[in-house]
Amino acid sequence: MKPTFNTSNKKQIYLTEQLFRSTYKYPFNYDEIVALLSCREPSKAIQQFLVSKNFLEFSFEKKAFMLQEGPWYSSHGKNPIITNLILLARYFTFSMLGIGLVVIAIGCINKQYIAGSESVGVYFILAVVAIIFSLRLFIQAGKDLYQTGNKKIADEFLTENFPKKGCSSVERS
Repeated sequence: MKPTFNTSNKKQIYLTEQLFRSTYKYPFNYDEIVALLSCREPSKAIQQFLVSKNFLEFSFEKKAFMLQEGPWYSSHGKNPIITNLILLARYFTFSMLGIGLVVIAIGCINKQYIAGSESVGVYFILAVVAIIFSLRLFIQAGKDLYQTGNKKIADEFLTENFPKKGCSSVERS
C-alpha cells in the first residue's frame, strides 16, 4: 500500500478493501481502513475494533468511530459493568427459555409415543417447532455471552485512538 491514501484511485480503494476483507474476514470499507491505519498503533486498533465491532459504528462525517446504541444498552449503558450485567441477564434468560422449550419438546415426543401413533402427529410437529425455537434462543444466548467484556474494549479503543475527535465513550451517535 502506498503511504498516502488517494481516494480518487478506484483501483487502490478496491485492492485495499479486498486485502483487509481477506485478511481480517470483516467487510471493511475504505474510510474505516484509513481511520484504523491512522491510529497510533494500527494493529492493536484493528484487533480492538474486530473484538468490539458490535458496539462501534463509523461516522463518515467525522471520519471516526463512535459508540452505537444497541439492545445491550440501558439508559446508563455507558458503563461497561452495567452492559455486562445486562448481557449476562439476557444470556441466562434466553438459556432458561431454551431449556424450557426443550423440556416441552421432550414432553410432546413422549405424548406422541404414548399415543402409539406411527404417523406424524400434532405432538411431533410441536416438538420440532419447540426445538427450532430453543436452538434460536441458545444461539442468541451464546452471542450475548460472547459479547460480555467487549464493551470495555470498545471504550479503550475509542479513548486510545479517537479522544480529540469527539468520539469518546461518553458521547453517543
